[in-house]
Amino acid sequence: MNNITDQSYAQKVFDKCITAGLGSPKFADASTSAFPGWTNEMTLLLLDSLSNNYKLYKTIPLREQAYRNIVEDFSNKGFNISREEIKRKWGNLLGTYRRIRDRPKKPGGCKSLWPYYYDSDSMKFS
Repeated sequence: MNNITDQSYAQKVFDKCITAGLGSPKFADASTSAFPGWTNEMTLLLLDSLSNNYKLYKTIPLREQAYRNIVEDFSNKGFNISREEIKRKWGNLLGTYRRIRDRPKKPGGCKSLWPYYYDSDSMKFS
């Protein structure tokens, strides 16, 4: 998983956008998400945990087990979060990923600056 707080990663994205003539990129605030209480750390934990449980998640009869495992991962890290909150957050992340993935690409443009795009894309959650 990419460390999206890494200065060198941010610099590479910035340089690519400047080189492409797109001006300074407008980064989403990666420290928190759109959901109250969801931090960057929690969002990355969700993506990591979902990646580890994706075979269960893709098998509909085993999906509940995947969610239980994810809730347990959060609990082990000291987060008290419900299956419903995880399911809602995942649905919104997936929707954002698909919207960005499917938007027309401009020639010479840089890829998305949404901080979770590349983590989602690497898991092929389409």
